[in-house]
Amino acid sequence: MYVCICNAVCDKRVSQAIDAGHDEPDAVYAACGVTPQCGKCAETIEEMIWTKKTGVTMAAE
Repeated sequence: MYVCICNAVCDKRVSQAIDAGHDEPDAVYAACGVTPQCGKCAETIEEMIWTKKTGVTMAAE
């Protein structure tokens, strides 16, 4: 699944960056070799970071 359409970054790549210790969206972007474009994916990346840290999925609003 694509997390970032603008940069064609998939969830696997984001997960690998988080597993490598990148725990802020900007650090994840950098680890993936991209920069944020529209920024809409930042919330999804934050949710993925939260889930990895806590083991709890954030509830949809």
